Amino acid sequence: MILWWPMYSIIDVDKKNIELIDEFLSKCKKSLETFRYFNSRDIYTAISCHEATIVLKWRNELIGYAHLDKEGDNTWLGVCLIDKWIGFGIGRILIEEILKRRSSETIRLSVDKSNKSAISLYQRYGFQYKYDLSDSIILMELSYDTNL
Repeated sequence: MILWWPMYSIIDVDKKNIELIDEFLSKCKKSLETFRYFNSRDIYTAISCHEATIVLKWRNELIGYAHLDKEGDNTWLGVCLIDKWIGFGIGRILIEEILKRRSSETIRLSVDKSNKSAISLYQRYGFQYKYDLSDSIILMELSYDTNL
């Protein structure tokens, strides 16, 4: 099932509505086992480094989150979904929306090797395996051709 446009909205998050991230994260359970971005970062500090941050709202419920985080010369993609919404096309919507907001030519992400569905989704958008970051996590990268 793919969500239809009248039912969902994409909200750009900044310091004025940052509480949306807290609200979203409070509803995540198992997803936070693989989306560890905020384990070592304060939300308020992290968002100041973001090129873009969005949440996806389905009716009145926040069900998805994505960001592009500028860290030195690298821009990192982060995507997280509420557990019960995995497999409904939310990841696709979030990736398409957040990549529209990119300013970098290269986007990186780290993903658990065991998360085959996420790896497959990222590959559909052109992300390629680069190397292992650890025994359980890989680095993927998307490079835009600047000569087009």
